[in-house]
Amino acid sequence: MNGRRPKVFVVSNVALVSEGIHFQLSRSDKIALAGRGEVNAPTVGAMVRTGAEVLVLDFASTGAHDFAEALVTQIPGMKIVGIAIGSTSLPVADWAELGVVGFVDDNGSIDDVVSAILSVSKGGYALSPATTNALVSDLINRCESRREP
Repeated sequence: MNGRRPKVFVVSNVALVSEGIHFQLSRSDKIALAGRGEVNAPTVGAMVRTGAEVLVLDFASTGAHDFAEALVTQIPGMKIVGIAIGSTSLPVADWAELGVVGFVDDNGSIDDVVSAILSVSKGGYALSPATTNALVSDLINRCESRREP
């Protein structure tokens, strides 16, 4: 991505969410929008065709986890930023284990989403203090449960 604007694709099963985020992101001169779609196979194809580099994924969408899981095998190197993280029943560690590298809390702003996109597009991670705490707690609990006889 070398100093150029990362190509971003927005995915949600809720049109209002995908259209709203897509519109808000279109106002940023720091990113290039590759498109938007729903959690389904044709969207993966569209992401490949457009050369999308970063996915903004609505974790609250039905099938989001399976979609992300399929995506990381079909498009290696895809950076995923999750939104609506408070609306998923899966622990943050499960998403991170899958390869999600950016998380925007439910009360995050569009500026937080843009910051997360820019961070992950450069090989970094994006987590709020609350999400970092949840991730570390999940990991500690997993380690402790493995040590129990």
